[in-house]
Amino acid sequence: MKITDLDKTVLEHIRKPEKAGKIKNPRKKPVKGTTSTGTDHVSISAKSREIQKLRSVLGITPDVREDKVAELKGRIARGEYEVDPRELARKILEEI
Repeated sequence: MKITDLDKTVLEHIRKPEKAGKIKNPRKKPVKGTTSTGTDHVSISAKSREIQKLRSVLGITPDVREDKVAELKGRIARGEYEVDPRELARKILEEI
């Protein structure tokens, strides 16, 4: 199965494992003239939310489609599975 029309950045985010741990604040003291409420705020972009959704879908999607494999095994066992050599060659050449 090919997934098309995905930005390279999206694919890189999907492939990278999550990093655990806390984000360290390099500035331990507040800057003069500012006040700190002691709370942090995080804003997640629409693209990040989309990446999170894709990751969750990928997490529950099986690597192997058992139903498809069982169907093909049955067709092979019954002698009903035929490969069109021209179609096979065409698809191989598409991948090159």
